[in-house]
Amino acid sequence: MTVAELRQDANFAPERRPLGLDEILDRVVLGRLVPVVGSGAAERIPSEVAAVPVSDLPPTRLALAWPEEASRPAITAFVRSARATEARRVLDAKDVALSM
Repeated sequence: MTVAELRQDANFAPERRPLGLDEILDRVVLGRLVPVVGSGAAERIPSEVAAVPVSDLPPTRLALAWPEEASRPAITAFVRSARATEARRVLDAKDVALSM
């Protein structure tokens, strides 16, 4: 599927107010929404919903953000884990590039 094909569907809108994934999936099941979601959502897509790759979308990047005043141990631990995961991903990508 391409973006041009998506735009032909009456339930597709390139921009909508932010919704949680559960609400998005509920609307899809009811036939009220055709969204584009990241591949990370694939494991939460119910069997009633078909996931179709959109071939001509550029890659996206996820960014973490939170208010400074919201510093709590759980946020600090999550950020530490996210940074460590990204550092491993970068190192793995360098290892792959060097082995080619």
